[in-house]
Amino acid sequence: MKILLKVFFVGFLIFMGMQLYSCASRRAYERELIKQGNVAYQEGDFSLFKEIFEYYKDEPHVEGSFTLENADNRHNIENKTIKFDLVVFLQAEKGKNHLTVILTNLEMERPDYTLRTVLKKDGGDKVLEERLVRLSKHNWYIQYFEFDCNTIDELIITHTGITSIEPIVLYSSKENPAFSEHFLAKPEDDMVQAIKDNRLEENGIVKRAKDPFQGKGASVLIVLAIYTLFAGLLMYAVLFTKKGIRKPIKKEELSKDLKEEVKEENKKEEA
Repeated sequence: MKILLKVFFVGFLIFMGMQLYSCASRRAYERELIKQGNVAYQEGDFSLFKEIFEYYKDEPHVEGSFTLENADNRHNIENKTIKFDLVVFLQAEKGKNHLTVILTNLEMERPDYTLRTVLKKDGGDKVLEERLVRLSKHNWYIQYFEFDCNTIDELIITHTGITSIEPIVLYSSKENPAFSEHFLAKPEDDMVQAIKDNRLEENGIVKRAKDPFQGKGASVLIVLAIYTLFAGLLMYAVLFTKKGIRKPIKKEELSKDLKEEVKEENKKEEA
């Protein structure tokens, strides 16, 4: 039973270490993403974000600046015009198709930190919903999606604010003549199949050299080093040390002064 408990204890420490590494790596990756995104925002070029996944199409699927006249229907808003830039990249990794949506330079009063984003799939029956998220104080939003259906009929980006009472449709791919039928469709937009068939060049697909956002910062190593030290000390204390057993003190082990005290106590008791 004791051996089983020790094995469980060691396994628990290893499991916690793996979870800590995963969390620390994810946070480091996110910090690098924000750092690179802020640089991209300042330079006005988010093309590096094509390389979030291993394979990507060199040309963006969507890229443009949009102006919506009198589109802000919220109460107590003076400037009704909304402006923003939008870019969508198509990517693939580990047998899955992906798309990354980046919205920048959003000009509207009191914009929310998230934008509701919907993909209508397979004839509009299925819906995949996520949020574009503004990760930093700078004016850019990002989200990436995994999709495995035959078609993506429509991409919709909506500003809902704190509540969804006054939604504002910022972008609908159906309003773009190029996507009036389908926003994405197989086989022409199926990057996974093109990669399997080794048709990268003819489909404008590029394989990245390395992940520019890989979160391997010093903070991850520091966290792992601290945890390893803590776990090592804990394992040593639990597995390799024994609790001391108190033994009765023998007369010959007593110090000279202590012996005298014992004699004095005995005399008092006899008296």
